[in-house]
Formats: sequence, structure tokens, C-alpha cells
Amino acid sequence: FWKPITPLRGHFSMPVHTDLTLNRLGDGLRTAFQWVVERNRAGEVADLADAWAGIASGGLNGLRLMSPPRVDRMEPFLPFIKAHRIRAESFYVGRSGMGGGPPVDLLLQVWLDTEDGVGGFGVPMIIREIPSFGPMPEPLWLELHDTCRKLNVVSPATKLVMVAAEEDFDWGEQAFERRHKVIIWNAHWFAGLHRPPRPAFGRTLESFCIDLASGWVGDPLLSGRPPSPVLDELLSNYHVGNLVRIRIEIDEGRE
Repeated sequence: FWKPITPLRGHFSMPVHTDLTLNRLGDGLRTAFQWVVERNRAGEVADLADAWAGIASGGLNGLRLMSPPRVDRMEPFLPFIKAHRIRAESFYVGRSGMGGGPPVDLLLQVWLDTEDGVGGFGVPMIIREIPSFGPMPEPLWLELHDTCRKLNVVSPATKLVMVAAEEDFDWGEQAFERRHKVIIWNAHWFAGLHRPPRPAFGRTLESFCIDLASGWVGDPLLSGRPPSPVLDELLSNYHVGNLVRIRIEIDEGRE
């Protein structure tokens, strides 16, 4: 599996937390995005994807997870019967693909080895800062539009994570939630557009992180378990920056 991206130019592991708990995986993913946005506005982040990979893998690694992923935000809290733990690691791929493909800022893989089931999925992400108001700037629009068209050939699971540059995105007084620091667009939808969109709609961060944790938007062929030619193509022919792998497993040492 690692042959297409060797040599890895960095591997980050963090100390394991043995007593801390997390109710839902989506909550931890959302907190990592919120932290990155705040640090970015303070001028402390050089690369959004690098920063998210580090805080997500470091903050989640070793936590006890109390419930399986939910698909909808209104689902009740139904705890695991057995104890489960998160194992998270981050690999700096360094955009080593040699096929001349466009950049992919981050590939998230989630592996599930739980009492509810076993499986896995992957989600490629492009994470970019855009102006809070008005259409997307023309150079960025052309770049992302071309990238999305090419990535859709590999997988329909790619997501565009749009981070508000200064002020929050404002969806107006009629919106159920008016202000957003992050919004998410589907790459296949973006590829079908004919003009730059405005950041006035999209998947909210909370809903997106529920999607990420549950696999609702993931591609099993990008999970890395088992190896697949689709994943090999992505890592070999596209410039992937970071790979974050999160594994949920039964903690055999605790009940």
C-alpha cells in the first residue's frame, strides 16, 4: 500500500491519552477545524491542511470513544456496550505523486473495527481560504474547477473545504444559522459550474463532520483496507499533501 508514496517525508505520532473520552468522533473532527480557523485568523497557520492533520491526529489519538458515529445531528446518544479507543496518525506525503495530477491537500481515512461493524472509507479534501464575501477570485476558481474535474475521474468523494478569510460567511437573516467560519462543497457539483460561486450556501461544518465520521460521504476504495488500484492511482498521480488515518477499535483491556 505504501509503495506509491514512499519515501514518506515525515510521520507524526502523539502521546496516547488513556483516561480522556470523546462522545462522538464528529465532535473531535469539528473541534480540529475550529481550532485551525482561529489560529489561521491570528496569523499562526502556514498551511491549513498541515495544521488540521496535526491537531486532528494528535488530539484524537488514544481517546476513548463513547458512541458509534451518527448519520444525522438529531440522532440520540446511544453509547457503545464495550469500550472503544481511537488510534490516529498523520503522514506527511509531501505531494510526492509523479503523474502530474492536481493537488489534493489531505486524504482522510477512517477504519472501523467496532462492535457494530468492520469497514473503512477515505475522503480526499481540498482546504482553501477564500474571501468572506463575493464570488471566488478568478485564479482560484480556475484552479479548483480544473482540479475537481480531474479528481472526479478517480472518486466522487472529494470535498472542498472553504475557510472564511477574515469575517464569517454571512448567509443572511433568513438562514437558520446565519454565520459560518467554514462551508463545504462537493467537488462533483463544483466541477459542473460555469461561473465562480459565492459562499452563500453549502454543507455546514457540524453536518460535514458528522458525514466524515460516519462514512456517509466516504469512498471505500480510498480506505487503504484492502489496497486498491484507485487509491494507488490517487497517491501516485496526484499531489497529495497529507494523509490522516483514524482507526476506531474495541479496547480489549477495558469493558
